[in-house]
Amino acid sequence: MNHPLPDELFEAARTNDRARYAAHLDACADCRAAWGRLRAGSLLLDEAADEAPAVDDFDWSRIDAAVNAEAERVAADIRSGRLRAPRPWKTWVATGVAFAAAASAVAYVKSHSTTPTVDVVAHREGPSQTAPDHGTPSQTAPDTRARFDGAVLLAAGGANVTVNGAATPLAGAAQVTEGARITTGERGRAVLAVQPSVTLDVRPGTEVSLPTMREGGVDVALAQGEVLVDREGDAGAVTLHAGRWNVTAQGDVLARTEAHVVRVVVLAGRASVENGGAAMQYTGPVVIELPDEGAARTVESPATDPLRLDLSLLGATGTRVMLPPLDPSATFSVRDHGALPGALEAMRLASPVRIEARFGGRVMQLDLGNGANPQWRAVTAVASAQPVARRTAAQPAQPAALPTSAIQSPQGRDLTQAEVNAYSRLAAGRFSHCISTCREQNRCAQEITGDLVLEVNALGVPSLASVAHGAEGARTCLEGETSRMRFPATGGDFPFHIRVR
Repeated sequence: MNHPLPDELFEAARTNDRARYAAHLDACADCRAAWGRLRAGSLLLDEAADEAPAVDDFDWSRIDAAVNAEAERVAADIRSGRLRAPRPWKTWVATGVAFAAAASAVAYVKSHSTTPTVDVVAHREGPSQTAPDHGTPSQTAPDTRARFDGAVLLAAGGANVTVNGAATPLAGAAQVTEGARITTGERGRAVLAVQPSVTLDVRPGTEVSLPTMREGGVDVALAQGEVLVDREGDAGAVTLHAGRWNVTAQGDVLARTEAHVVRVVVLAGRASVENGGAAMQYTGPVVIELPDEGAARTVESPATDPLRLDLSLLGATGTRVMLPPLDPSATFSVRDHGALPGALEAMRLASPVRIEARFGGRVMQLDLGNGANPQWRAVTAVASAQPVARRTAAQPAQPAALPTSAIQSPQGRDLTQAEVNAYSRLAAGRFSHCISTCREQNRCAQEITGDLVLEVNALGVPSLASVAHGAEGARTCLEGETSRMRFPATGGDFPFHIRVR
């Protein structure tokens, strides 16, 4: 594909002559993104030129400082990979992008010196690239912020990204841009950098889209499944759209779609919730249920996330590595960082790490990020355990947080009593809202007798075997919660009993 030269594209942007390259821009995402930046920059320059010509006490050197600072910021983004130029273009496109950003700074400084009560708004040519997913926010005004190109930090189990109808595996050289739709299968998982200080953890069985991804803000439309917003500091506004609800995360927030309700766990910080009316403020830790009909409500449930990863080993500017294939039943962990998703495919590492994998009584290690060709090597053999006898788990007292050690359990042995207690509390906490909602809707009895029984297979995957008497009306919700749980692989099947209160 022959790309227009940068100066040709800039000249067309200055004169708003998009027709000259319309066919190419429609087919080339890189050139289309460059056109948007250059067009916005040229409009801002024109707007600045139309301002009142002079103010006696205005220090014009401030413009030079603003231009230099903005150009250096854009250059830093280009060097770090947050802004990427098309491969056939080299320094010229970087200059054009920096120029467009600097134009924004010029307009800002001048307009604020001459008419401080008037906001300068640049109109971007062409409609915003959005995906027609559930919960996509409507654009009431053009967004002049530069688009932010995300990065894939971790891919596992066959996660995909779809842009303009074309699906690409996230484990490859896929780009995460505005308008992208990310889908994960039953074993899939993806961790994405969607702002410099914001990561998105897309869990198994999830579909999300990114209708808006700009510098300083991103919209996430959750169609189904579970997604975690992990924020560092105060930068990078994130708004989750699910059903009729909008949740603005000012901290770490986990959102999950369930039958007729969106379950939001504010793990830390604050969250603002609204559905067209006044916004409601919540401070974590707290669990909120957002129903299809009616008002939001808090529920008595632990605000925890047992699948949370330690993301400090990942970084958008780090080294990207592909993992050699391994047995699909393997469980992965990194010392001092906890468990990793199964079916790992690719990671972007902030620093070298050693991954440990366990499967079939074997222990393997893999060194990544040190420049060497990654290759699994056997460390030691673990004595294979006999199939675990059928046993009954202890009954929980009250739901509590799941300790990290329970997630990192090796294969080939029975659960410890501490793990039994921890997983009992976890399951009770996740099931409690199903029972309480069912009772509120008069589909479950107020007096429920017996236990919920999970059948956990040798790989730690549970299924709902039986429901306590009087709780049949909550089966769909209970099955959904069960499908999201994972137990340690023990080498044998066993039942797990949960007492309903």
